[in-house]
Amino acid sequence: MTEQIIINHLNYWLDDRKFPFKVPRAFMYGWECDYWCMTSEGETREFEIKISRADYAIDRKKEKHADTTKGANYFYYVCPENIIAKEDVSGKYGLIYVDELGVVRIVKKPQKLHENKFSQWKMLANKMYWKWHSLWLDKYKESKYTNPTQDEYRNGFNIELSDLTP
Repeated sequence: MTEQIIINHLNYWLDDRKFPFKVPRAFMYGWECDYWCMTSEGETREFEIKISRADYAIDRKKEKHADTTKGANYFYYVCPENIIAKEDVSGKYGLIYVDELGVVRIVKKPQKLHENKFSQWKMLANKMYWKWHSLWLDKYKESKYTNPTQDEYRNGFNIELSDLTP
């Protein structure tokens, strides 16, 4: 299973009504988040995807885990089943398993790390715009259209939800 497959499964699993803001592979809080989402009220979740046990061991030593008041309100490790054991995850973090069929299962619920709400809306809008723009541009380059019509340009070549995670 790849990181991209897990991102796709998370994207479908997270309810759009509760989490209208979702950004894969975003640079937030001074580090890259594999997957990040936010409620309309500004409560955030970060999902760190791990494909191997060795990758998890390296991540546990990262500086971002030293001060949990600077990141998302909730933090989850996400991996294929049995890569990370529930008891190996810090008491404050959550653990999610994703299987080959796309079933997403919370193995360990996280604790709320802090009460700070996300307030950098302009920065978020900028990140979401550029994510959309790069996806649209990639789709345009792959397209058979060299001179798009006004409708094709306006509709973004019908970018589908599945296109939103590169």
